[in-house]
Amino acid sequence: MKISHRWLWEYIDISGDHPGPLPVRETADLLTGCGLEVESVEKYEAVKGGLSGVVVGKVLGKRTHPNADKLCIADVDTGGDPLQIVCGAPNVAEGQKVFVATVGTMLYPRNGTEFTIKKSRIRGEASEGMICAEDELGLGESHDGIMVLDPQAVPGTPAAEYLDLPDDDTIEIGLTPNRADATSHIGVARDLVAVLNYRTPGRPYALKIPSVDSFKPDRDDMPVNVRVEDTEACPRYAGVTLAGIRNGESPSWLRDRLSAIGLTPINSVVDITNYILFETGQPLHAFDVDRIAGRQVVVKPLQAGMPFTTLDEVERKLTGNELMICDAENGMCMAGVFGGLRSGITGETVNVFLESAIFNPASIRKTAKHHGLHTDASFRFERGVDPGMTLFAIRRAAMMIRELCGGAIASDVSDAYPEPVKPSKVRFRFEKATRLAGIGITAQDAGPVLSDLGMKVTSETPVYFDLEMPGYKNDMLHEADITEEVLRIGGYDRIPVPSKMNMPMPATTDQAKEILDRKLSHFMVSRGFFEMMTNSLVQDGEAQAVRLLNPVSADHGTMRQSLLASGLDAVAYNCNRKQTDLRLFQVGKAYGRHNGGTEERESLSMLVSGSRYGDTWITHSPEGYDIYYMKSLVTSLLEMAGVAERDIGFSPMEDSRLFDALTITLGRTTAGMAGGVSSALLSQYDIPVPVFYAELNTANLAGVAPGMATVSEAPRFPEVRRDLSMIIPDGVTYASIEQLAFATEKKLLKQVSLFDVYKGDKLAGGQSYALRFTLLDKDRTLDEKTIDKTMQKLVRAFESKLGARIRG
Repeated sequence: MKISHRWLWEYIDISGDHPGPLPVRETADLLTGCGLEVESVEKYEAVKGGLSGVVVGKVLGKRTHPNADKLCIADVDTGGDPLQIVCGAPNVAEGQKVFVATVGTMLYPRNGTEFTIKKSRIRGEASEGMICAEDELGLGESHDGIMVLDPQAVPGTPAAEYLDLPDDDTIEIGLTPNRADATSHIGVARDLVAVLNYRTPGRPYALKIPSVDSFKPDRDDMPVNVRVEDTEACPRYAGVTLAGIRNGESPSWLRDRLSAIGLTPINSVVDITNYILFETGQPLHAFDVDRIAGRQVVVKPLQAGMPFTTLDEVERKLTGNELMICDAENGMCMAGVFGGLRSGITGETVNVFLESAIFNPASIRKTAKHHGLHTDASFRFERGVDPGMTLFAIRRAAMMIRELCGGAIASDVSDAYPEPVKPSKVRFRFEKATRLAGIGITAQDAGPVLSDLGMKVTSETPVYFDLEMPGYKNDMLHEADITEEVLRIGGYDRIPVPSKMNMPMPATTDQAKEILDRKLSHFMVSRGFFEMMTNSLVQDGEAQAVRLLNPVSADHGTMRQSLLASGLDAVAYNCNRKQTDLRLFQVGKAYGRHNGGTEERESLSMLVSGSRYGDTWITHSPEGYDIYYMKSLVTSLLEMAGVAERDIGFSPMEDSRLFDALTITLGRTTAGMAGGVSSALLSQYDIPVPVFYAELNTANLAGVAPGMATVSEAPRFPEVRRDLSMIIPDGVTYASIEQLAFATEKKLLKQVSLFDVYKGDKLAGGQSYALRFTLLDKDRTLDEKTIDKTMQKLVRAFESKLGARIRG
């Protein structure tokens, strides 16, 4: 969730001379320390680049360019020595105040690519900057001429200061599902106040919530009748109407607030409902009253199979389980999830019906997941919103609409709330809290913290508090929950680390798999690879894929069948950040269907892309990867794991995802695959460089590999090498020759290598292979008779089983 640093501090009242607002980094550290983990802090720029380097200038003089009729030369005062600037704008004139981009400034035009202002010569005349039009600064679309400023503008004033651009930072919080109380700026400010008061003598900070006490209808002549038919799915529903509004563009301060948290301003009414949502955590929805048939709002499910077109202009089929906001004739909105197109607010809307409601979290969650609609509203309703905020939010929104859009509040607030939610109550015993926390917790320690968090002490004794929970603390049900609140506000770093830690020793288990995984990982790191950890949930795959019944999102609804897809996601992520020379690996599980059920298998995947050595002074032409690199890598890895080279095989395979695809075998066991990723698949991921991939099934590997490699003394007797040239039919691979050789001569043959390949017109239907065979007997020196006998045995095998012809 994103919050605005500047907006956040508007809800904190500071007494005396205590510091505040605190710098954004200090604020972020305090939030993380109290359990609201800050994932990132980014500078918000209303204009890209923040107009850094752009200043106000005064045109001191203007003269014609001697070498160009349509250019002029202006002398400009920017607060220092005058600058000479060549300009082509027709409206530049002496005495004007203008915006000047000084040398070194980066500009981000609306309709073009960014560029840097450099000191240059234009048609023979020096130019030391640029007098800017509004599109060149990213302030608008006009390129009719330069921007002419108020005559009172002071030369040298930074453009950002002159335009009063907002100075803000965006804080992104990784909100956990149990923190429904922190889904708003007020909620986060509440925690921050508690933390600051705990650390500051005198408790000078207080939560400042805007007042709606002045809310009052202007008239009561446009009521909308509300009927809730499903009170379990909708425990509370409030509404109010406004008439005669002018729904135009929001003021700049409101647009800046929403833009700072990543929202796109739309129009005043919609922007105000979004503003209130992020201020209070209470979602609102606005309907065009003139499109509500019969001036009736009915909260109920609709019949299964009915079509409903949402605001994104997508027609969706209802399941019958969705709670709908309807009028007298049709559905208008998926309650708490997404609005309908027919009743939505437009620029022509004059009369508005505002909704503020409480919906059942389970109902909202099911609707949002089924339709793949995860909105800011559903995010909050799924966690549970504060019933006590319903009326405050709708009154504040109505007052803002009247202030910014004109018109009148044309009805009182209707509030259908048949069974008010009773606040939960918890007895908080200090002695038990001390045992849970590991540090002393007293009434003096806990009382102020609980008060700042909005918990009401209904009765108090020396040994406990009886507490009543506010509506936004819907997860506070036990003493342990209250203890955690006191600890997180005070800081977990207060808990001392014990001098001795006790733990049970785990039972001894077979560690072969862990040892193998560790060896594989160490080997990959030694080869310059980085380990990655990716999500096992991917987008919908093939028919045999294992799909989740209740997926987190549409993009994560299927268990991956291979590590390739998630690996390519990582490559694409790096390529988008200009990192294309990659060596990545991961050990993870893939899932599939087998014999009517499901199976999972653990694999080691390897991906390489870009250049092997980079573009350095040694390698001016970077060398890329190929299938031979992957074969060499896999072979080295398997040999390290203890597999004999003769047991490692590679044979061609067909795989639409790969080219030069190979099946990796260990003896007769299929252990994996390797190949180059097809261009079609790379284009799906927008990967601009070639990628090669290999995958090994570690379960099969563990069953074949003998374990740790062993060391033996060097052979006492010499090796013997013999070369053999033969013509083999097309389709016979080197791997099959190697496998047949080792199967034919198991005792003396130690190595087979290919050192020449020839294919030409004279060898139609075949090709010539030149092979070298290494023979060794550990017990004696080989004689010619034995060598010849061995080679003859190999030749006969090649002729009979492969159709080879020996060349003289």
